[in-house]
This record gives sequence, structure tokens and C-alpha cells, in this order.
Amino acid sequence: MYHDKHFDPPAGSYRLRCSERRRLTVDAVLARHDCPDLAIVVKDLSAEGFAALCEAAVPIGTRFWLQLPGQQDIPSEVKWRRGKYIGCEFERGLSVRVILAIMVKAD
Repeated sequence: MYHDKHFDPPAGSYRLRCSERRRLTVDAVLARHDCPDLAIVVKDLSAEGFAALCEAAVPIGTRFWLQLPGQQDIPSEVKWRRGKYIGCEFERGLSVRVILAIMVKAD
């Protein structure tokens, strides 16, 4: 497991992840029914959530569907924000099979 100041949540704002983080770069979309889709770049992925570069100021608590290439929409919620980075938690954890499929499509 690695640690990076961009992807570590601010103290007290988010529970610590239990599963291994995987560093990657993959273009994705945050989709919400009441707003335009937002382009993001996922930079860190685990079974419980992800960290991403997001130019828009998405508030903590925002619920959305993460759209990744070749995957079904994944319900998620913003748990922390640090500058242009957001940390999000999946509604339900991802399986190893899904994580590997995402990593295959990553740069």
C-alpha cells in the first residue's frame, strides 16, 4: 500500500480504507440526474472507493453514478475534498473482477 498526500483523506473526515489502493489513471464521468455530467480522472482505486482529479467544486455529500469505460454505473458519494481532488465511497464495494477490468482499461 502506498500513501500520497493528494489521496489521503483529511483527518477525521473519512474512515480509513481496509483494502489495497491501486494507483491508475482512467477518464471517467460523474453523472447526476439534476446536473450536467462532469469529466474526472480517477487516480486511485480500492474496493471501497476512489480518489479523482475533478475541476468542478463538487460538495461533500454529493451522490452520483461513477461511469467508467466498459462498466455499469457505480453509485458513489463524495466523502472528502482537497483542492482539485475528491475522495469518494462506493455504495457497495467492488469485486476483484471489476477492479481488474477497470485497471486493464487504465493508462
